[in-house]
Amino acid sequence: MSVESRRQGGAPRSATEFPDGRFTAVTRDRAWLGTLGVVGLFAAGFLAHLWLARKIVSPWIVSDEYTYARAARDAAANGFSGLFSDIPTTFPGIYPRLISPAWLLFDSAGTPYAAAKVINGLLMTVAVVLVYVLGRRFLERRFALTAAALTLLLPPLLYSSVLMTENAFFPAFTLSILAITAALERPTPLRQLLVFVPIALTWLVRTQAVVLLGILPLAVALKILFDARALPGGLREAVRRARVYLPWAIVYFVGAVGYLVYAEVRGRPLNSVLGGYYGVTEADYTVRRAAEWITYHFGELMLLVAVLPASAMIVVVGQALSRRSDTTAAERAFLAAAVAASLVVPAQVGLYASHFISRIEERNMFHVAPLVLLAFALWLQRGMPRPVRLATVAAVVPIALLLTLPLETLLNVGVLSDTFSFIPFLTVVNNPSGGVAAAQLLLALGALSAGILFAILPRDPGRILMPVFVGSALLILSIWAFRGIERYALDFRAAAGAGDDVSWIDRQLGEDADVGALYTGGAQPEVGRNALLHTWFWNRSLNTVFKTIPVDLLSLPQHNANVLPDGVIAPNPPRTSPEYVISDLSTPLVGEEIARNGTQVLYRVAEPLRIAGHTEGVYADGWMGSSASHTQTWTPTGRPGRVRVSLSRLAWGGPAEPGKVQIAVQPVGAASGAKPFATATGSVGRLQEVTYVLRTPRPPYTVTVGIDPTFSPADLGFADQRELGAQVAFRPLPAKAG
Repeated sequence: MSVESRRQGGAPRSATEFPDGRFTAVTRDRAWLGTLGVVGLFAAGFLAHLWLARKIVSPWIVSDEYTYARAARDAAANGFSGLFSDIPTTFPGIYPRLISPAWLLFDSAGTPYAAAKVINGLLMTVAVVLVYVLGRRFLERRFALTAAALTLLLPPLLYSSVLMTENAFFPAFTLSILAITAALERPTPLRQLLVFVPIALTWLVRTQAVVLLGILPLAVALKILFDARALPGGLREAVRRARVYLPWAIVYFVGAVGYLVYAEVRGRPLNSVLGGYYGVTEADYTVRRAAEWITYHFGELMLLVAVLPASAMIVVVGQALSRRSDTTAAERAFLAAAVAASLVVPAQVGLYASHFISRIEERNMFHVAPLVLLAFALWLQRGMPRPVRLATVAAVVPIALLLTLPLETLLNVGVLSDTFSFIPFLTVVNNPSGGVAAAQLLLALGALSAGILFAILPRDPGRILMPVFVGSALLILSIWAFRGIERYALDFRAAAGAGDDVSWIDRQLGEDADVGALYTGGAQPEVGRNALLHTWFWNRSLNTVFKTIPVDLLSLPQHNANVLPDGVIAPNPPRTSPEYVISDLSTPLVGEEIARNGTQVLYRVAEPLRIAGHTEGVYADGWMGSSASHTQTWTPTGRPGRVRVSLSRLAWGGPAEPGKVQIAVQPVGAASGAKPFATATGSVGRLQEVTYVLRTPRPPYTVTVGIDPTFSPADLGFADQRELGAQVAFRPLPAKAG
């Protein structure tokens, strides 16, 4: 038996290699078992993703999901031709095109969202199949299936329930690694050239794929190093064989020169190839901070794979670097690509995080985790070797990396969108009986348990129990993470104030109606923006947003507008307002009220679009702090009348000192210090509601309300930190007859 085909323990291989390293097709005996296994795995994974995705009730990652949804909807608006033409938005990538058939083929507002998540589930499970195909190049069927099954349990695969590029980037990146591995194993010129096809596809999904151009040369260098340890001729023979990689060198040289010429001719900066991420090359990085965040990302990768596979990978790589390595060409090709990717990607993401976001970006690096799981499967297949010195390093390093994570600063609301594996620990931190210390203890105990199992578990039961341990840990993390994002999506929809009937405008007017929206910011600008995003997503008839404050409403189709003294909304540049416009309760419009849902009201309006009044100092849930005001710019008669002011603490049953109430009515533009037109005083206490009716001058006029003292729910241990006075409502009334 040649060195090329030897394997520790002499166990039979499922693939045959010639001495020159050529790889033949896998043996066909009992091949139907492998086919049945991967088909069953694909079906189970796909159905699981569909079931989980149904439980996510609404997009909740602002602004990414809404941006991709708009791009997909815009592409679908042009029919099938829109799938291949420029998307009329500035957001890059082909992911919106991949999900745009959901909007092209379905009309109901809820159906495209569900269909897009079906496409996501398909993409994610295709990636798992690619992991299996990659594993079958050097693994027996059962071990390749083990790696694929563990991949299905990774928490980041829950991104199939959200509209994010991770769903397309994962399979594209895995396909690129598969192509690199195949070319390293048998480096024909054609295979080397074909590698750039999936790399280009991955770049079209997300420009982060540029990192693959760094992974490839490092993988070549590692393959030469591994060959030097395994081939009879040592380093000299490995270097001699390295001449076959000349086509890659030529492509890199020609590509670099060609791009330099292109950039010079077009007058473009060299970093324009990064698209919207060009700023990463211009940042002022510091060595210490970059090293810290790179270390944190490697530590989080240990958590993502449940520690044990990382230890196994260190052993396999260490043995491949030993003087008498018995690895095959297929194994060395995989290890070269896997190690290169596992080093470069976390380093690249950590460097980016060190300057731009200061948080762990698991979603930008989880696609290397299956490579670690494949190395784990290779370690199991090779009989779980644990040479004392190497095994000690392999047990200690992942634990040390994991324990470097400063959970006290990393566990915040950002993990809900960026680091699913942290969600269980965030839950522990937010639990009244938990805290950061409890989360750190849980992390330490899990890491130490994994290290002990790696060190002491015997080979025969270990081949079964170790994958069970890893799978159980990943399953627990995934279930916990899913509950977190499911709850957050529900809370987001509730906070949006759109009520239960999310498609209420389309149901009232039809999807072809032309509806606009007015955005004035209010006391909680972000809440109002999220409510509009939510309403736009679920109602195709909402096409235009007029904003009266200089803020970016993200993916919404928006137009600047000014509020004139008489309440008229003047778009800038001028344009005709739609027949129907929605506004929130704090900014009633002049027109016929058609319907209301939650905090939003739909009006039929006439030119010019005009607000009847606007309220300031009132939160989206109706509570005011110590002061609030309402300005009435228009009434049907334009004459003096009355206003009803309702103040309520019915929703508060806790202890609170009664608040003294002062109300004043004054014409807009009245001189400072002038005597109020009308006043009222009183008080409002817990579980109490009071109403005041005051005379008003002709509009415009302003009603101001002051309450002192206020109270804070936080004083009783609630999460709400606001200082609250009462829930307030203003309603203009006509003057009394006679």
